[in-house]
Order: sequence, then C-alpha cells, then structure tokens
Amino acid sequence: WSGGIAFNTVVAFGGSQRVYGSAIGTVDASQILVSSGGHLVSAAIVNNGDLELYGGGVAVGATVSSGGSVGILAGGIASGTTFLSGGAAYVFAGGSALATVVSSGASINVYFGAYWSGTTISNGGSAVVSSGGIASGTVLQSGGTESVSPSEAAWIQAWHPPGRETAPRRTPTTHKGGSRR
Repeated sequence: WSGGIAFNTVVAFGGSQRVYGSAIGTVDASQILVSSGGHLVSAAIVNNGDLELYGGGVAVGATVSSGGSVGILAGGIASGTTFLSGGAAYVFAGGSALATVVSSGASINVYFGAYWSGTTISNGGSAVVSSGGIASGTVLQSGGTESVSPSEAAWIQAWHPPGRETAPRRTPTTHKGGSRR
C-alpha cells in the first residue's frame, strides 16, 4: 500500500500489479495499474504488457516496446518514457506525457484534452494529435511524423531543427527534419 516499495518485479503473462507506493525496475508482460500516490520507475513494458496511469499515478523512465502499451488517463503522468519498435501510447483527456522519445516503429495517440510536451520523434516514429489534443515542443527528426487534426480545436507548437519555432498550421506541411500532416 501507500509507502511500500517493490524492486525488480517481473509481472508475467496473466499477472497484475497495482502500484500505490513505488515500483522500481518492473518488467511487465501483463498489466500494471498506477493510481494516486503511486510511482513506477524504470519499468520495461514488453510483450503486449499494459501500463495504465490514473489520477495521481506517475511513471518515470519507462521503456515501452514489442507490443507494450501505455494508457495515460486523467491525472496520470508519464515522464521520460522511451517508445521503441512496437511500443504505443494513448494519452486521454487530462493525461500528460512529458519528455518522451518516439523511435522507429512506435506510435503515440494524443486525444481531446490530453497534453504532450517535449517529445522527440525519430525516423519511423509517429504521433497523431486528435482534435482538442495539445502537443508542445515537439522535435521532429529526419523521417519522424506528427499528424494533427485539421480542426480549429486542435493546435500544435512544434520546434524543428535548426531551432526555429513554427506557427500552428491547419494544412499538411512538411518541415526540415520530419513531416507534420
């Protein structure tokens, strides 16, 4: 419960872990639920494993790959997460993803009311920002893509090398270092 710490846990297929205190070094091939007051540090989410962050739940430094996914719901925060091939994230209303890296074969979906900031999308990585979702400070490296809903409600601020900020756009645009649709 609150205040408890779990180190180097393996959550195997069909297992489940609920984090109210702290979990460090967890490898997940099933499901981890992190809620109010819970902290998940340096987890590996793999083999169709699922990490769900609820109100007040925080994940720091997770690596997501090989069919692993992260669902960030209202009040949940993921920071410093790396998404490798086969990894995916779904950021829902009230959820936040900060300082993430999206590599080749990984994908991020940012929905209405969700916030996503300080992300680097590398070659083959992709992100979709739906109407009403917010993405700020995105770095698109060569071959990285970020698709933004054309609705008035969706907006984006993207930072593109070599260091110039672009204004929000509603039409498909290709930028040096990557593309945004």
